[in-house]
Parts: sequence; structure tokens; C-alpha cells
Amino acid sequence: MEQVHFVPEATVRDKVISAFELHGRWLKELIPDCDVEHVGSTAVAGTLTKGDLDILVLVTMEAFPCAEARLAERLERNAPSWRSDVFSSFKDDAADPSLGVQLAVRGRASEHFIRFRDMLAAEPRLLAEYNSLKVQFDGGDMDSYRERKGEFIERALATRLLDQS
Repeated sequence: MEQVHFVPEATVRDKVISAFELHGRWLKELIPDCDVEHVGSTAVAGTLTKGDLDILVLVTMEAFPCAEARLAERLERNAPSWRSDVFSSFKDDAADPSLGVQLAVRGRASEHFIRFRDMLAAEPRLLAEYNSLKVQFDGGDMDSYRERKGEFIERALATRLLDQS
């Protein structure tokens, strides 16, 4: 059983910002005309985080196949994540901090990474609930945490969509 542990985002902030700048540069060189977004818990001040860096790379539908092939040459595929013709996930566990790269077609549902990041940054109550969930799983099973985290994010995004209608 893989265990999950969390630290305050502020304790890894400088390292993560430097890593984002470094990875962002080579990603933009590798995939011209992409947008590179820092997402995940380290992108939001005040979160509890595993301390990893998550990057979302957005491309056009036409550029997706080439971008995916180029990333597959540089990074390991993130096998547990789903993959489609508009989304693919990669990782580099040896990077410091460990790196996750999500490749997605602009304008598709995969942009929920950005929406959730922005919601956490703007809504202190939601951030507190998210951190509370993480405290419950600190030292616990990673797979169980990922399942509950996914449910939490889906509920938060659905609630936001209902509030906007």
C-alpha cells in the first residue's frame, strides 16, 4: 500500500515555482503554441500538498497527436490516469519535485484543472474543506485518497456549475 503524506504548500513554494519555470520553458520549446498552466495543490497558496508539481499543457486538437508523441519521448506515461484523443497524462517521479504533466485539448472538459485551481484560490471555505479531506488521509492509503479527492473535485465543480445557472 502506497501511503500519502502532505505538507503545507508554503514549505515547498520556492522549489515548485523554480521547477515550474524550468519545466515550462522546455515544454514551450518542445510544443510550440501550447499554453502551460501550473495546476494542482502547489498552485494554490494555503493548501496542503504532496509537494509535487502538476502542469497542464493545452494545445489545439490538430497539435494534440504530435504533442503527445513528443511528451511520450521525454516522460513516462502516467498509467493509472485515463487517456483519450483529447487528454493524456505523463510523469517524472525522479524530478525534484516530482512532476505530473497533463496534456489536453483547449476548450475541452480537461480544463477543469484550471477551474478547480481558481475555485480553491477564490473560495476560502472550499480550500478549508479540501485541506480537511487531506488531513483525514495523511499517512493513509494513496488509492483511497485519490478516489475521495476525485469525488470532492467533481462535487465542487458540479456545485459551481449549478450556482452559475
